Amino acid sequence: MILLPALLSTFAFAAEPGTANFTSKGFTISDAPGENLINLGLSFQPRFLATLDGDPDATDADAVSDAGFRIRRMLVTANGTIAKKIDFRLRLNTSSAFTFTDADGKSQQASRATLDDSQVVFRIAEPFQISIGQYKVPFTASQMMADTTLLFPDRALPVDGVKYGDVKLSALSYSRDVGVHFQGYAAKRTFEYQIGVFNGDGANVWPPADDGPLVTARVQAAPLGEFKYDEVDLDRGKPRLAVGAGVGWNNHPAFDDEGAADGSATDLRFDGELRFQAAGLSVNGEILYNIGTPADGSDPTNTLGFYAQAGYMLPAGVAPGVRFARLDPDLDGEDDGLSHVEGVVNWYVPDVTKKGANLGHKAQVQAGWTTALLDGLDHPLYHQVQLAVALTL
Repeated sequence: MILLPALLSTFAFAAEPGTANFTSKGFTISDAPGENLINLGLSFQPRFLATLDGDPDATDADAVSDAGFRIRRMLVTANGTIAKKIDFRLRLNTSSAFTFTDADGKSQQASRATLDDSQVVFRIAEPFQISIGQYKVPFTASQMMADTTLLFPDRALPVDGVKYGDVKLSALSYSRDVGVHFQGYAAKRTFEYQIGVFNGDGANVWPPADDGPLVTARVQAAPLGEFKYDEVDLDRGKPRLAVGAGVGWNNHPAFDDEGAADGSATDLRFDGELRFQAAGLSVNGEILYNIGTPADGSDPTNTLGFYAQAGYMLPAGVAPGVRFARLDPDLDGEDDGLSHVEGVVNWYVPDVTKKGANLGHKAQVQAGWTTALLDGLDHPLYHQVQLAVALTL
């Protein structure tokens, strides 16, 4: 937050008057030379969600759960540039969901405001940058994409994890964390890389609990030209292809049944990804693998997750999509793997100022369903229906 007053003082002492206007990036303020600027933005996503128990014999009281409206995201963002060499990004999520246990020992969910991103980027040279602060850990392509650019209302099962009744499966990706990473690109962004070191505790946790850092590395090749992080081919453009891979290592504390520290456990994760777009068609797939070594030195637990999805952007501004995702928390275990079969239809609001155009990710409506299949269960675990509206400035 110290950067914001410093940036405003830069504007105050500018030799020439600045400008303020609305652009495709939101409300933008800049000095006359354009060396310093700040973009203010908002992102709002209300939705209706209903979860239906997959057991045909479920009682009326248990047949429907989590039915109702919620504010999935309400984001306030500020990002910009100082002296053409330093970029910054702040993101406040005023409707972040968190889980807690009430006085009766039941798990409940509520919302609170949280700081998602607080990032500073030093562009030392055009192809080389250093980032420091709290932000998304560079590991998977899906997690690095903005929420508004997703084909589905939420990311896939192995990337987000799931919790339903007694079924609790942790995600195999990394979300936000505090740390530093280096990134660069070559050959007109047809090749890029990121190497980072983070606390390993997630967002808004201080002091860190881990006795070892989270270290990640990621590379991506786009042989057909630069490929932006977007799951929908809004422009129905030329063919683009991206192949990427990531690795992450984290040594973190383990606790006994009484909550006391009991040594350290280790996670070693791998990610492989493939993305393709052409003429409205978009195909995305990732495979994630984790080797978890317990603190007591016993045999590691091998976890596998993957998903494959496809969507098609129609000229009418409608984009349907399908996805299959699976997460197996222990490849040596039985009847613990979960699969998601999903479908979605996106409608992008027409742009009344341009004939035949739409507002893209700035204004869209998403309707989707998910059917969850648990290994060893003779009926679906649950069905979920979502209707979401996303508005971005």
